[in-house]
Amino acid sequence: MRKRNIIIELTALLDVILIMIFILLVQAKSNTAQAMEIAEAESRSAASAQKKWEDADAQIRSLKEELKLKDEEAEDMKRQLVIRSAVLDNSFVIGISVLSDASIQLEENEGKGPLIPYRWEEDSYAYNSLRALMLGYLDKTEEKSLFIVFQYDRTKIYRTEYDMLQRILQETKLEAKKRELPLNIIEIDSKEE
Repeated sequence: MRKRNIIIELTALLDVILIMIFILLVQAKSNTAQAMEIAEAESRSAASAQKKWEDADAQIRSLKEELKLKDEEAEDMKRQLVIRSAVLDNSFVIGISVLSDASIQLEENEGKGPLIPYRWEEDSYAYNSLRALMLGYLDKTEEKSLFIVFQYDRTKIYRTEYDMLQRILQETKLEAKKRELPLNIIEIDSKEE
């Protein structure tokens, strides 16, 4: 038998195999780069979503804190309203206002009271009328506290009218003290506001 000598040229086959491996590596590298870009984009997107979520969470916490403060303010206002209501329910409030024509306007809890004209050259009518009304208010208070709010504009009130009103307020205060009635006088110069 004869041996056949077969010579196979492996160089060309090796070249083809190496080219195929090179193409596979290039494709793998391209796929890997694309996968990395996609992963990086998704990572940025996730970081952006995380940031938005954290911002939203911070806003929610801030709103909860603000709501808590508003609730506390509402509770404070509610308590103040109850206190004011209790004071008003147990008080009789009289307003004495000097109008621009020097007349004296009285106001009570229920609304407007009498209007007393004032003439600075003869103030006895105004004095007697107002004094009688003030003493009558002491009878009306029953067991309530009496508040008198005296309001005027110092640039428009006559000195004699102011002095007369001060005398009546002092007399009313003394009479309330004799009757053991609680009385508070608040004087407001509207020019200072």
